[in-house]
Amino acid sequence: SCKKISSIIIPEKVTSIGEAAFRYCNNLTSVTISDEIVTIGDFAFESCDRLESVILNDSIEFIGSNAFVGCNNIKYNQYESLGKAVLWHLHLNRQAWML
Repeated sequence: SCKKISSIIIPEKVTSIGEAAFRYCNNLTSVTISDEIVTIGDFAFESCDRLESVILNDSIEFIGSNAFVGCNNIKYNQYESLGKAVLWHLHLNRQAWML
């Protein structure tokens, strides 16, 4: 169960985050994604409602549908060039991600 996890650092040898991998991890507040990650699956972080910080890398090639749906408290993202259309598609709190 991921209910007690508050912070995740995805290690270097991992190349993808699977579908619904961290779904409903309600205490998760921050995620750091390694440079090796190229895909984030559908619903990967769905309903992680306390998630505030997501640090993405610039090697990500694919972010699945609704990967961050229900993550309305995200306040910081190091990867600034995702663009408004991608952020909207991910159902993120758009104001928190705009520069």
